Amino acid sequence: MTKAKITGNYTNSMLAKTESVRLGFDEAILLDTQGYVAECTGENLFVVRKNTIYTPHTAEILEGITRDSLITMFLDLGYTTKERPHQP
Repeated sequence: MTKAKITGNYTNSMLAKTESVRLGFDEAILLDTQGYVAECTGENLFVVRKNTIYTPHTAEILEGITRDSLITMFLDLGYTTKERPHQP
């Protein structure tokens, strides 16, 4: 369940962050239940390619104010934004 901000939902992110740092990485990229890229342990993911911003669909991520604000700014700047699943 990724739609609610409760303490238990952060456990998976905290474990992934701890493991990634222990292995020498700065961050971990988390996958959704279908194996598609979802989000990082504390960040949203955006890929920019040819004036289009791609971001994972919201079915399996925690939708937040920061993500919505960035998408609004991208649209105001003339970018096209597409939400879709991405394989790792």
